[in-house]
Amino acid sequence: MDERDLRQLGLLVRDELVRLPGVSEVELAGSRARELVIEVSPSQLQRYGLTLEEVQQAVRRVAVNQPVGVIQSASERLRLRVPNALQSLRDFSQIPLKNSADGGRLLLSDVATLRDGFSEEPLQAHFNGKPCVVVNVFQNGEENAISVVKQVRAALVTLRQRFPDSVTLDTWRDRSRIIKDRLNTLGKSAWQGGLLVMLLLALFLHPWVALWICVGIPVAFMGAVALMPVLGVTLNLFSVFAFILVLGIVVDDAIVTGENIYSRLKKSANGLTAAVRGTQEVALPVTFGILTTMMAFLPLMMIEGRRGQLYGQMSLVVIPLLLFSLIESKWILPAHLKHLKPRGGSGVLWRGQQFFSHGLERFIRRFYQPFLRVALRWRYTTLALFVGVAILISALVASGSLRFVFFPRVQSETAKASVIMPIGTPFSVTAKHVERLVETAKQLQARHVDPLSGQSVIRHILSIRGATGASRRGQSHLGRVTLELVSPDVRTLDISNLAPIDG
Repeated sequence: MDERDLRQLGLLVRDELVRLPGVSEVELAGSRARELVIEVSPSQLQRYGLTLEEVQQAVRRVAVNQPVGVIQSASERLRLRVPNALQSLRDFSQIPLKNSADGGRLLLSDVATLRDGFSEEPLQAHFNGKPCVVVNVFQNGEENAISVVKQVRAALVTLRQRFPDSVTLDTWRDRSRIIKDRLNTLGKSAWQGGLLVMLLLALFLHPWVALWICVGIPVAFMGAVALMPVLGVTLNLFSVFAFILVLGIVVDDAIVTGENIYSRLKKSANGLTAAVRGTQEVALPVTFGILTTMMAFLPLMMIEGRRGQLYGQMSLVVIPLLLFSLIESKWILPAHLKHLKPRGGSGVLWRGQQFFSHGLERFIRRFYQPFLRVALRWRYTTLALFVGVAILISALVASGSLRFVFFPRVQSETAKASVIMPIGTPFSVTAKHVERLVETAKQLQARHVDPLSGQSVIRHILSIRGATGASRRGQSHLGRVTLELVSPDVRTLDISNLAPIDG
């Protein structure tokens, strides 16, 4: 299949995908731009008494997209243009240049030779060793990336049936996988954290206290999710990470309040009185504890530039979530715990629970309280000890022993190698070096095989000769090879340092 046919198939895919809801832009890359060449004959111009400027004006009158107006909304401004009706080589050849007195017409094809081809700048793309065009799909900022990807994949299944067997359609760098992985991590962390919290509280407190404290987790999460559209926050990597980050903090206030109410219930016969007084006793420290945590995340909203827009979303998730957690621990949790009746038991589970509960109390009486008394008695010594530790840690940072890395290196899903030759390097020389990189990538693909799945950790190899990115304009001195890797969450093979290939 030649370059023209391959580009036509790419345009067909682009036109089908751009109609999907939620898709804002579809870009064709890795293929040279179409170009119509008009070679005007000087002798023919002299024969018919025309100038080159007159030919240019005649072509410009009918072959230029005409602006017709503007559509403006509160968030964007769209310029409307009417494309010219000339699409094929025959259409351009029929452009009239001059009318004669006898009714004849002089056409562009009478004075020029027209050739339909591609731009002269070389540009080639290969996917897994085969010529290709790359179709980049961009979602609308307000749409769900996961649902958009599902629609795109469904459309590709339909398109495959229309293509010949010699043509393959494959997906490349599906960014929605990262969001789905984070959502799965959030789900696992939520139920695992909730289960651990409930088990620990059930060991040292009453099981029903543990249950009602855990109920506060989904309540606070739902409150934060309900406010996300109001605050302009979407479900993305940063907002999902904020949910994961705050999962262990959200129950702190409920644990303190619930434990204090339960202690009151064991000493009081009136559940309402125990709930009210138990909540009031710890209301001030718990409230200020939550407020200080909220204030710690507030500076993220003050970061300027693009990074501030990203990190600020974390604050807009954490702060409302902690606020709902505080409300739940002060109003909803006491209303449930006032009905709780501390009761004894004689079963195995009850004896096991009492063993851990009494064991914690014994540890507090025998070890923690004596240690606390000593620390308070020798308060200046304790203060000096903590100041000394702070100075030691500061010295480690100042001396460079504790390195600072703004973004730590993590295993990625892609690996790139760019070729940048001196400007003016022939395309054949650059293509030769890119081909060497491709051969090296194939050797790495064969060498690095996951022992569990039996599949290579390198899924696809995309090479571009004439550019270092998704460009439609070629430059003979540039090239790039990109490897798509299996997700780090799935692969068991560490490829942070790929072994070099000899030679």
